[in-house]
Amino acid sequence: MKFRVWDEAENRIISTDMEIAARYYHAGAPVMQFTSLKDKNGVDIYEGDIVRIGMSSVTATAVYQADGGMWCILIEDGPDGGRALRSPLFKGYTVVIGNIHENPELIL
Repeated sequence: MKFRVWDEAENRIISTDMEIAARYYHAGAPVMQFTSLKDKNGVDIYEGDIVRIGMSSVTATAVYQADGGMWCILIEDGPDGGRALRSPLFKGYTVVIGNIHENPELIL
């Protein structure tokens, strides 16, 4: 498994293994797990990554849906949440454009 952590002290993302990620987690830092999905350019998609869908201006965030037991992207489009797209529906049509920690302004 691959992980990234948000290091607030250094204001940056650090790629790491599970052991080091666990240390950050227990210290209260956000930990992001690799979803096992890649965008259309072959870039790994991690939990919390922001992706652009197709040629549109629509953006979504990678999240884990426990009820479905799988990774998906969530389009925030209403006051009560959003629409979830399961991985087969967007594979090959997304591009990672940032993440929720470094680029919160990209979330529409």
